[in-house]
Amino acid sequence: MDCIDPILLAASTIYNLVENVKANKKQCKRVGVRVKALEHVVKSIRTLKQGQTSADVEKTLQELKTTLDSATVVIEKFTKSTWVDRVLKSSSHQDEFHSLNDRLNDAFQVLSLNLAVEQKEMLFKVFDQTSREKEDEADRKEDNTELERLLKEHHKEMFEKLEAMQREVESIGVNVEKIVANLKKPSITEEAIRKIKPDELTYTDFPKVPFIKTETSEVYKGTYRHFPVAIKRYTETLNTSVRLHHTEDQSKVHGSINSSKFLVSEGYVVKLGGFELAKTETSLKKTTKANAHGSLAYSSPQMLLDINYKYSKECEIYSFGIVMWEVATRNKPYEGWSNKDFLEKVGKQKYQQPLPDDCPKPLRDLINACLAHDRFERPSAGELVDKLQTALEKIEE
Repeated sequence: MDCIDPILLAASTIYNLVENVKANKKQCKRVGVRVKALEHVVKSIRTLKQGQTSADVEKTLQELKTTLDSATVVIEKFTKSTWVDRVLKSSSHQDEFHSLNDRLNDAFQVLSLNLAVEQKEMLFKVFDQTSREKEDEADRKEDNTELERLLKEHHKEMFEKLEAMQREVESIGVNVEKIVANLKKPSITEEAIRKIKPDELTYTDFPKVPFIKTETSEVYKGTYRHFPVAIKRYTETLNTSVRLHHTEDQSKVHGSINSSKFLVSEGYVVKLGGFELAKTETSLKKTTKANAHGSLAYSSPQMLLDINYKYSKECEIYSFGIVMWEVATRNKPYEGWSNKDFLEKVGKQKYQQPLPDDCPKPLRDLINACLAHDRFERPSAGELVDKLQTALEKIEE
């Protein structure tokens, strides 16, 4: 349990940062409270003797350290004088807090099993799902109100001081209005997972003309509760008897990760499509053969070597690593390779295509981790989100 001391040090750093934030104060302080609860759990685990902790606890502690590092990056940017500029350039900070709180909750659920009964009752209140969602929503609304005021004040000051730079001030004004409008919209993450009724969707193109058309489906542009969406209509109903959430709350694996499944919307926001092949954990266990339907370039070494290998989350992380390799190199993976080359070099010889010299080290390390030949060395999805966020922050700096 060598990571316990670094975890406690990271927690202390977060407490100090929270006291100096200039925006999103409520959400930052709420993270501090939850980190404090986790610190109590970690200290309890440290008192256990050697051999009394499971492999899951050891792995969760390692991932918690990564999550706290990500939390430090998120909170730290709201302590700097440049926080306004960062908010104007990106409206993703609400998603950062949502993802961060989910990761802290995941760590608590695993680590709290080592607590005494009286300790559990006290700390479970901090991570209770119902109260946590209410607290997060209240924090978000209060922070957004204050953030709106601060952004408007900033706009006014910039307009008064930089009158000679009229064009730049007008650009900032447009960005402020866009951020304020986004703050007033309901968050898409607030939507419960449910079946959407046809009358809740609005087609934006008239006459209705699909922008994508295949043998089995047509895709149209539309909106759902003011959010832009793609509306997919199947022309052959016999093949559409399954959707994704009939048996479980949420899909666990996509099943066909490759670069063609990622769509880029306004503001360079990347979204993942192609969920018709997604599988839940329950259905995944019933599958006897591999689920991947992409090209061999996105197939993990395990799937190359064993046609009956069951598709898993680790396979998905490998596929995502190939997509990141494409972004970093701007090339097609293993272009021109034959099936025999794949089986011999990638599957048996553990070959991995090199990254360019100008690839930033944080991104290089993350891509290499995702493409590790040993599936156990690949990061989990939550750990990947934390490390990718930290890597992007370092690259921006």
